[in-house]
Amino acid sequence: MNGNIDWQEIRRKSMHILGGLIFATLIYYDIAQAWMILLLAGAGIILSMVYTVYNVPIANYFLKKFERAHLLKKFPGKGVIYLFLAVVLMMLMFEKDVVIAGIMIWTFGDSMSAIVGKHYGKIRHPLNNARLLEGTTAGIVAGSIAAAFFVYWPFALIASVITLGIESLEWKIYRETFDDNFFVPVIGAFVIYLLMILF
Repeated sequence: MNGNIDWQEIRRKSMHILGGLIFATLIYYDIAQAWMILLLAGAGIILSMVYTVYNVPIANYFLKKFERAHLLKKFPGKGVIYLFLAVVLMMLMFEKDVVIAGIMIWTFGDSMSAIVGKHYGKIRHPLNNARLLEGTTAGIVAGSIAAAFFVYWPFALIASVITLGIESLEWKIYRETFDDNFFVPVIGAFVIYLLMILF
């Protein structure tokens, strides 16, 4: 293990997994609709803006526990808001199983990539010196297995490889890194959708 356990990151990724499973369950049973999630995204944006000016007690507790420190004043709740928007987009574009598979790649692939890479990684990623290969590999395996419960397993594997490969590059625009809470599930779902069309 690389040094001490980063409990803040463990807490973040635990909530990450819990949130993904809740989303997947609500969508699977047709409880969550795109318009509902869009309303949640809107509410999240408003709360984020308010939080940058005023201390909102309940939001403050959760953000201090689970948010990265550099986002608390810049864009609190950024990851959750982007996830809401990603899910809305996927629900409008793809069938239910594809949406859930995309969420599963994000839920387990991104989480395990971060946890394993940070605590057990030793080999530098060939495409990004800031990443560790063990983390990306663990993310691909975990994302593939989770997504395979909803789509054909080779599609789940290919989508995980492509998505986690792209995610490891940390794409930027105007010096801002693309938020992986948005593009990981969307790209995962899109790749699966293309594979279903082609094969």
